Amino acid sequence: MIRPLLQSHRAILRALAGHYRRHPIQAIFLVVGLAIATVLLVATQLINAQAQASYSRGASLMAQQPVGYVVAAQGQKRFSINHYVALRRAGFDHLVPVLQSQFATQQHGVISVMGVDWLALSSTTQANTNQSEQQNTLAMPTISLEAFILPPYRLLMAPARMTQLNLTAGESMMLVKADSTDPAQTKRSTALPAVVPAPEHSGLGHQALMDLYGLQDISQQLDQLSAIWVMSEHQRQQLIAALPATLIYKPAATPVEQAGLANSLHLNLAAMGLLSFVVGLFLAFNAIQFSYTDRQPLLRRLRLSGVSKRQLLHCLLVELAVFVSVGCLLGYGAGIWLASLLLPGLGQTLAQLYDIYIAYPNSLIQSIPALPLVMVLSAAAFAYWPMRQLIQQPLLARYRHQHDQAIHLKRDRLLIRLAGIFCLFALSLQQLADGLWLALLCLACVLLAGALCLPMILRWSLAGLQRLIPNQRPLLQWLLADSRWLLGPAAVSLMAMTLALVANSGLNSMITSFRAATEHWLDQRLVAPIYLDVEAGQQHLGQWLSENAPDVAIAERHTLIHSHRGGVEIASLPPLPTFTQSIQLLEQQPQAVEQFAQGHGIYVSERYMRLDGGEIGQSVHLCDAAPDIPIVGSYRDYGNPRSQWLLDEHLFRRCWPLHRAKSTALLLADAPDKVSETTPPYDWHRLIQQLSAAELITPEQVIDQQQVRQVVLSIFEQTFTITEALNGLTLLVAGIGIFCATSAIHHHRVRQQAQLAALGVSHRQRIGLLLCQWGLLATLSMLVVWPFGTLLAWVLSDVVTPAAFGWSFATLWVWHHYPLLAALAIGCVLAATVIPTLRLKSVSIASLLKEVDE
Repeated sequence: MIRPLLQSHRAILRALAGHYRRHPIQAIFLVVGLAIATVLLVATQLINAQAQASYSRGASLMAQQPVGYVVAAQGQKRFSINHYVALRRAGFDHLVPVLQSQFATQQHGVISVMGVDWLALSSTTQANTNQSEQQNTLAMPTISLEAFILPPYRLLMAPARMTQLNLTAGESMMLVKADSTDPAQTKRSTALPAVVPAPEHSGLGHQALMDLYGLQDISQQLDQLSAIWVMSEHQRQQLIAALPATLIYKPAATPVEQAGLANSLHLNLAAMGLLSFVVGLFLAFNAIQFSYTDRQPLLRRLRLSGVSKRQLLHCLLVELAVFVSVGCLLGYGAGIWLASLLLPGLGQTLAQLYDIYIAYPNSLIQSIPALPLVMVLSAAAFAYWPMRQLIQQPLLARYRHQHDQAIHLKRDRLLIRLAGIFCLFALSLQQLADGLWLALLCLACVLLAGALCLPMILRWSLAGLQRLIPNQRPLLQWLLADSRWLLGPAAVSLMAMTLALVANSGLNSMITSFRAATEHWLDQRLVAPIYLDVEAGQQHLGQWLSENAPDVAIAERHTLIHSHRGGVEIASLPPLPTFTQSIQLLEQQPQAVEQFAQGHGIYVSERYMRLDGGEIGQSVHLCDAAPDIPIVGSYRDYGNPRSQWLLDEHLFRRCWPLHRAKSTALLLADAPDKVSETTPPYDWHRLIQQLSAAELITPEQVIDQQQVRQVVLSIFEQTFTITEALNGLTLLVAGIGIFCATSAIHHHRVRQQAQLAALGVSHRQRIGLLLCQWGLLATLSMLVVWPFGTLLAWVLSDVVTPAAFGWSFATLWVWHHYPLLAALAIGCVLAATVIPTLRLKSVSIASLLKEVDE
């Protein structure tokens, strides 16, 4: 009983496989469709997983994690190495001196380098681990210890970072040439040491590593340190008590704190992962569905040969399991490769924005994400419906086409109803979305609604156009009628393409709106024309300005992290009209500006109001030297990963009198509205020369407003680099899906082409009709892309961003990218039609008629 059943199933499977032996391109389309459906989701999952794994390990160097840091107090960036020497002499042996510096290279941009005393790191490791663990954690197989700590030194760099910079082992990076007129700069090195690949699990990430004393020499920061790493909890309280007033102890950032700072980037990746899931679901379903459409004649012959519906269903399920397995394996492999390419880009962004250095492993983490497999299995489960419909179809060909059209029309009506339900659901979520996942669910509903309503909108549009075409134009009438028939098999692939275009349109509008909001914010905050990178006090500079340039004011901005609220940043606002008038309040109490200027109130950022429960009138604790103070207003603070409190400078000084400013600005003392338009512009270049001649500043410490603006905007652009890359890849994936779909459809379009050829339609006319047909479908698809892309941008700016970060921005209704998207859609569809169209040119009418399967 079992053996004949197995033999019959084997014969059916052999027949199904024989079809793919005769048409291998169709098998390739199915495998490629399943593979590309998983690539992007695997990549985003692995990138996020690798970043989270780095956060959980914390800052590390050769697998050694500090438990805390000794850094300069009062906002200073450097301190003398003599403090480290004194602490070691006092008996604190678990300390490692560290210096961090950045170098502008000629061809590789800005390179972050960390200098460490390797002998001190080794001694702390000996105290914490046994000898075998030392060899595993501190081995440097690529170079010797002498080459690392002795001139000309070596620069250790993660292999992935070397690949990103296109560097080979032993190569040196040339530095930007110094100004020869400055004697201090002429002594600076012209190149970094030769690059050597770091060992596995070095933890370097985006920064490079070299000997501490070599870095001090190259960077001209002799006897200077950035921090002292504390490698053990032993004697921590005694260490804190022994620190001088100029140094403070900071515990190492927890994984939650690091992950919180990078939430913006991971939100982008999560959104792209969601998009990849939805697009991949459509593409995988489309590929599986076409595998059945391609073999309708074969399946009908098997049924006429006596194969039961149950037997055919079982064999199709076995075949589907094989293709899903092969496609997933290829997709996972390509996704791992793509993640390894994009991971250094994520590391660069995290390093520039948040000073977080994630690891660049030579091989990605071993955990394999399960979500892509769930996505493909879901598509396979959805494909059971068309599989069952195909088995249940009438065996006689004269009723088959009517049956297919009825099924497709019923499907499209169901989809438009589902789209309406998703729209109503998104509207409800927009009102209730007080968390990130609800906001992302609202985003998903908008995406799905846009895709699901496409087939019916295309049907209505084609029907309306057909009523406008006169009966004297039979070819145009045929083109529109046949296009409506084409919506049956091509709808899913067009939905996948439309979904990618809607996401691209929404992200473009959101990024454009955010860029405009950021530039407006810069206009408000960068009000001073000149900024100085000066760490020392400004007493002598202020005295000189009061005597030689009384119309120029000096302003300092202070920033620190609240001692009791780790997620809150406290900033000062200079009491100058130029600064106070630059703050535009969203909400405020009556007389808020006067209360703020008198130190009787503070402003808070929009993020603090949304995410931390802040309210106007609520009193907060600043410091022990001042009583609790009320919140009198709120303001926008775009892009800041922390909530912020803004204080008048006098109030800030009352709480922290010894704090050193992190930025110093020079500006005109008069308010902007008091400066006449006829007044000639101030000669800032001459003032800088005078300050340099008085040896109060050096030219390298001067940063003009435009430089600061360029830095901020470059960071802004870097924030969306990975998002835009994945967005482009999503369009590419959708284009490949369109190519596979149209090629599969045209394989079964021989009957229509044969009938047109028999009626006397020329090759050129048939080719033109095909191109016009697909171009028309792509153009009409923009009827969905335009409104839903704009709606998606609004959801991103007014729902997702406030839920994730606590701040919002106005959505600009930009249209300049829509013609480009329309051209991209048309070009993608026409490119996919080229191969089957060229085939028509080389095939005779007789051959077409022979291929008609009836």
